Amino acid sequence: MGYKAGMTTIVRDLDRPGAKAHKKEVVEAVSIIDTPPMVVVG
Repeated sequence: MGYKAGMTTIVRDLDRPGAKAHKKEVVEAVSIIDTPPMVVVG
């Protein structure tokens, strides 16, 4: 379980043949999810 801690932007290379922005950098919005430490049981 986590909660939304914020948003930011990333820049990545788009590698999708046939797309208008193929082989170009695109900027996308992403969410930052904050989660508590996990405890493995079992």
